[in-house]
Amino acid sequence: MKIPAWKRGLKSLQILKQRVPAAVHSILIQTPSSVALTHRFATETVELPAREGERVTIACAAPSNVYREVGPFKFSPKAPNFYPGEAMCLTNHKDGRESQLLRAPAKDGNTSILKPPFGVLLRNLF
Repeated sequence: MKIPAWKRGLKSLQILKQRVPAAVHSILIQTPSSVALTHRFATETVELPAREGERVTIACAAPSNVYREVGPFKFSPKAPNFYPGEAMCLTNHKDGRESQLLRAPAKDGNTSILKPPFGVLLRNLF
């Protein structure tokens, strides 16, 4: 996966706080009830978090309609910066390794000077 030079530069200067993905993975999970789900995510390292046939657990962000009522209040367990149902963490049960997952970039992969992070940087410089 190609990371733009400006994004690598900002990451090295620690101006850009978001983690930069090193590889994008697509994994097919088959549940014990024979339901198959596909998850697409990115990781900070190139190594695969699991191999075929290994038992894994994927923690996903809670749907927006899930909440807990405590008296008159309703609390939503929404994870910050995650879409509902998006994979957040993968645990490999064979070696006990836990991998934090990142949002996979868009499939079209076009980069533009008009995207928000670059525009904010330009606005702050001038």
